[in-house]
Amino acid sequence: MTFWIGVLAGFLANVFAGVLLVIVYVVIQWFLAATDITIGYNWRFDGTVVVQFDGGLGSGTTSSDSTNSSSGLEFCARKNAPVR
Repeated sequence: MTFWIGVLAGFLANVFAGVLLVIVYVVIQWFLAATDITIGYNWRFDGTVVVQFDGGLGSGTTSSDSTNSSSGLEFCARKNAPVR
């Protein structure tokens, strides 16, 4: 009868370990959800950023950084085509 008691003890230990792991997982997920930080932005990116190139390396500026550049070409960031 001691053999079957050992089998039962091993089975119950495995069941207990499985239940304990599930409980720990649920507690960790609850903690992560309870301490979640919502970050909001008041801007959005719609793909219409205009970048002006004047022919030099690394000299591109966005349309909000400069006024009209008579010597540069303007390219749309989405389509990579000249803006007219």
